[in-house]
Amino acid sequence: MEEKDFNKARLENVTIPQNREFLRNALINSAAAKKKSFFNFVPVKIGAAAFAVVLVAVFMVVEDNNNPGQTNNLGGVWSTYDDTEEGNNSVVWPQAPKACENLFEKSAPGFGGKGYAVRVTGNAGDKAKTILGVNTYLSEHASCPRCSGINITMFKGIKFKIKGNISGGALYFILPHESGEPDENKTLCQSLTDNNDYTADISGFVKSEWTDVKLDFYKSFKQPKGTTVKIDKVLENANRIKWEWKGNKGEKMDVWIDEIQFY
Repeated sequence: MEEKDFNKARLENVTIPQNREFLRNALINSAAAKKKSFFNFVPVKIGAAAFAVVLVAVFMVVEDNNNPGQTNNLGGVWSTYDDTEEGNNSVVWPQAPKACENLFEKSAPGFGGKGYAVRVTGNAGDKAKTILGVNTYLSEHASCPRCSGINITMFKGIKFKIKGNISGGALYFILPHESGEPDENKTLCQSLTDNNDYTADISGFVKSEWTDVKLDFYKSFKQPKGTTVKIDKVLENANRIKWEWKGNKGEKMDVWIDEIQFY
């Protein structure tokens, strides 16, 4: 096969994401990684367009916590949430936002004793069950009151580093499925599954030292009860990702998260 035919064939078999913001961030993250072993698979004279498309498929850095601000690498904001609206008196830090006022702050140091990390602490309330959590949006256009997600179907899963203490409670990683419209209070994106979302129990990964968590979208998550939505549909328009702790009265949690990537 001639080289021009080879390049044409490569391009015909590659799906180019339509999300311009996604392409920008993915290209920046991929270039910064300088994966030498990856470049060995690319023909020397391959066209620039084909090279860029192949490069996008490597990974996307959601958060490396080199920035102390409230946003991640994609421009989306971090925020915590609690169950006080349900009448519980649980406490989460950083404080959950009031309306659209974001009160989140990062902690130092992050993984390897460098930069920052996302740290969340909490105390269970008086009710039998307490729900506390932290989430981050995947686009600068996905936070309150806008609901604009990104397509992450080209990735196999998500990985991140975690440490802490969950004091007998359970910690879950959640992939919400939400619409492009905010709720009536203009503070959250409306759930399309009545909050029956794809969830993975990551309690066993939470230890005193940093631990690697790697979740495969198609192996680590099970079809939620109460919805028939397939995970492919969730990944097509992902607004945010969540870490949620469920504890009992008197229990406490302290969780650190760093180095988040789609792979």
